[in-house]
Amino acid sequence: MGTNNLILMQLDHLKLLKLLEHALASHQAGNLPEAERFYRAVLETSPNQFDALHYLGLLQAQRGSHAEAQQLIRQALDANPQSAEANANLGNVLLEVSRAEDALAFFRKSLAIQPGNVQTLYGQGNALRALKRHAEALTSYDAALSIDPQFIPALNNRGNLLKELERYPEAFASFDRALAIEPGNPGILVNLGVVQRALKRSEAALASFEQALALKPDYAEAVRRWRSSRITPRHSTTAALRSRNSSGTQKRWQVSNRHCSSNPTMSRPSTIAAMP
Repeated sequence: MGTNNLILMQLDHLKLLKLLEHALASHQAGNLPEAERFYRAVLETSPNQFDALHYLGLLQAQRGSHAEAQQLIRQALDANPQSAEANANLGNVLLEVSRAEDALAFFRKSLAIQPGNVQTLYGQGNALRALKRHAEALTSYDAALSIDPQFIPALNNRGNLLKELERYPEAFASFDRALAIEPGNPGILVNLGVVQRALKRSEAALASFEQALALKPDYAEAVRRWRSSRITPRHSTTAALRSRNSSGTQKRWQVSNRHCSSNPTMSRPSTIAAMP
């Protein structure tokens, strides 16, 4: 290969890296149209470029375009089947469309490549929970927490699963532990309040719902739970109940800020929503 051709190839590679850097920066900033434009510019030059396929797929998942998201991430896996991140993220997308069995297969493949990944163990737990495989789901959440004891999403969903199983003291302990780490989380406060009501701790439950409303006055689930408590309202929530009802929860994806040439990772966020 001649020197000139080599230089041109290097320049093309640098141009692709620059486009990917712009795409990731735009994605992280929430500018999805601009990020998409840069990802597609990369794919025009290099149709099998792993990062662009992977992250454009997750961008489409953010928009709710799950069919296109699956297609793009599968193409990324064709280019790099040993990417633990892409396998896990395809599992996340499949879980969003209630394909828990398929999602579980990709989470397990990801864990075979990268054992002990906290986010993936959490995703696996969510898939197992959706499949009603409760004992295995708890084991997966506990495995994630053994690696990162302060991983709030696993603590919260562990508590929700225990609540569904009517194992209320254990659910209380899980939510209480989560709130010790993140005391200002209204979703976990509502979950804790629900368990407190199940344990016949009505005043404590009311206090939890009120605290959630103080933090987020338009939190519809907190308002609903507070209203159903059948306890005389306290002055602290009167103003909150006049606010517009809205859940305020939103599914998001998170882009890593690692340099794009090293196959950066993208993972689910730790947004917590109360579970009914």
